[in-house]
Amino acid sequence: MLRKNLPKGAKKYINKIYKTIKYPHTDCFDLITERNISKYGFSIYTYKWDGFTNYHIDLFGEYDPALSNIVWKNINPKTTFIDVGAHTGWFSMLASKKAAEVISFEPNPEMFLILSLNASRVQNIKPIPMAASDRDGEFVRINIGRHNNTGNTTIVQENIDRTKTKEAIAITTTIDSAIKRYSKRPDDVFIKIDVEGYEAKVLRGARITLQNAENSKILVEIVPWKIENAGDNPWDLINELANDASSAVLFMDGKEHKVHPERLLEEIQKVYNNTKNKKDFKADIYVQKIHG
Repeated sequence: MLRKNLPKGAKKYINKIYKTIKYPHTDCFDLITERNISKYGFSIYTYKWDGFTNYHIDLFGEYDPALSNIVWKNINPKTTFIDVGAHTGWFSMLASKKAAEVISFEPNPEMFLILSLNASRVQNIKPIPMAASDRDGEFVRINIGRHNNTGNTTIVQENIDRTKTKEAIAITTTIDSAIKRYSKRPDDVFIKIDVEGYEAKVLRGARITLQNAENSKILVEIVPWKIENAGDNPWDLINELANDASSAVLFMDGKEHKVHPERLLEEIQKVYNNTKNKKDFKADIYVQKIHG
């Protein structure tokens, strides 16, 4: 059924990518499954063996309900949605239902294949097979999570269990460069970043875009030890997010907390300090900044 419903030219394109990636499968379409998301009115292709994404969709009817809700509520027809670490495109497809345009970064060639297939179903997603960073044109080695952990792709090289990853080469670019090339100057910007430790570098590469926007919204995953492995300070990143923010929402331990931006760092460090295994700590931060 998947083969029959492909957009014109998509099968040829996918098989071309498939040959360059050299999958350990006889047929690239063995990689893909289709899920119908009735809540938001779209269908999405996912990686068949990605247990995490598919489990969420099977259990909740959507991926990560809390984060999906914050994205859905804060997008409007003027929004440029920038999806950094797009994976197979869940947040890109969700945003495409309401946003003016979606720019999606995914350096993992396997997941970019599926992201591109999803993007071909709509008119407003621009998939970019590059790693967003604070520099343009650098060749970097990326570590790709295997099997059911394909979302664990990272540029960070320190403390990587290479028995559970494989490698690929990616080229870096910045959000500012992508906006200059693919978009008009957006007044309303929503940037979602989930890049396994590279979050601070991605934000540094978006300074012009954020300065020019009248209304900017940022959703960032915070895993302190991964950010430190990338050479950045996670607490400085949190302070940067809180600076000039008009509102903030903190997602920790499956709960959503509205927090005054000035207390964002304090609230996160309180939970972090009480976490026995610091590598288990994870938070997602949403902030909104109004400049107009």
